[in-house]
Amino acid sequence: MTPCLFIIIIIIIIVIVIIIIIIIIIIVIIIIIIIIIIIVIIVIIIIIIIFRRAYDVAASTRGVKVYLNGQRVPVKGFKVRRALQGGL
Repeated sequence: MTPCLFIIIIIIIIVIVIIIIIIIIIIVIIIIIIIIIIIVIIVIIIIIIIFRRAYDVAASTRGVKVYLNGQRVPVKGFKVRRALQGGL
């Protein structure tokens, strides 16, 4: 094996290792982005559930003033609550 051929093989191996490392980094970045998107979706769902529960409490309790984000929830009963939340 000539020294020139040996150097070419070493360079090819180094390039292949660098390409594999770059692919692994890209895969890790994609996984991190997917995890962040999932966390954001979960947080949005939790916020929606909290809003719905506030309307449920306001609709099901009499004489209790329910506040959400500093504003009073304007629900007098379940019919009004269903109208405010689109019939849900």
